[in-house]
Amino acid sequence: MKIAVFASGNGSNVQALLDNIQSGELLVEIACLITDRPKAFVVERAQAANIPVYAATLKAFESREAWEEAVVAYLEPYTVDYIVL
Repeated sequence: MKIAVFASGNGSNVQALLDNIQSGELLVEIACLITDRPKAFVVERAQAANIPVYAATLKAFESREAWEEAVVAYLEPYTVDYIVL
């Protein structure tokens, strides 16, 4: 099963997912990380685990809907089963 993870802070939940995946307790693949805070520490955690990152602030788009459309377009090729917040 493939998941996309949305996060915007320290990334402790992402780290917990990674730890459980590595131990074999969680049988998923984190396909990518989506964040609206490019400088958040979670980006570093994802990059260290070789997880692709989409990082774009809402301010970079004319509307929230435009940001959401960009996220959906980014997610499409990953064919994720679930999005985890």
